[in-house]
Amino acid sequence: MMTGFHPLWRTVPASDLTWIDRSCGHGTFRTWAALTAHLQNALLTTADASVDRALLRRLFQRVAPPL
Repeated sequence: MMTGFHPLWRTVPASDLTWIDRSCGHGTFRTWAALTAHLQNALLTTADASVDRALLRRLFQRVAPPL
């Protein structure tokens, strides 16, 4: 479903999308939308940024910090 929401997610392998949902998204569209916004910003403002698990883990902290 996320690949239809935003073209950014079309470049991410299905296995990583599943990992993202299990780790942070939890099937909640609002969380995915926030993560998408943070990811877009990171990719636009950091010259060598790429969508990888290290970047995503950092962004998870912004979207859903640990309790």
